[in-house]
Amino acid sequence: LFLVPLFWGPTFLLTDIALDNAHDVALDPSIVGTFVTLIRCLLGWAFLLPLARGGICLSDAWQWGGAVGLPKALTLVLQAFALLSAKPSVVAFMSAMFLPFVAVLSIAVTKKGLALQTWCGICVASFGACFIEGPPKTGFGVGAALALASAFCYSITGVVQDYIPASGPDGRRRATPTQITAAQLLI
Repeated sequence: LFLVPLFWGPTFLLTDIALDNAHDVALDPSIVGTFVTLIRCLLGWAFLLPLARGGICLSDAWQWGGAVGLPKALTLVLQAFALLSAKPSVVAFMSAMFLPFVAVLSIAVTKKGLALQTWCGICVASFGACFIEGPPKTGFGVGAALALASAFCYSITGVVQDYIPASGPDGRRRATPTQITAAQLLI
């Protein structure tokens, strides 16, 4: 768990550098943003693949991978466009808001409340995200709205993965969430 933020977090800085230098090499910033987003996705897949332990060959991994792949693809597209008009730190903050969205969507889908410990964890994570670079000083523009929409789409993938049955009607084991995530990153 430590390695994912260690390698994923700096990609926002690399995205900012790439977008700032896109004009110097006569590239369209939207193409650069899309390319960098693709690299970020491939980086995530590279870390997940060894954890999947060959399970991406299971048909369930591909079926459920497709179900979570659409909101994930929409997440990446919205995030790429958000990075064109907002600073990477703003996009990173807004993207971290997927945590409260998962909780709210879970409540809406299951019609059950969350434990007090879960709500405390969400509050602490949200507060920490707000003050990671000092007091919040961001305006809410189009880029921030797109990043927030991407966080919502990403939270859908988490909720869908929570509802993947552990075994099929015939009693056989289904793919794990890690195997499904690895498959959906390839989709």
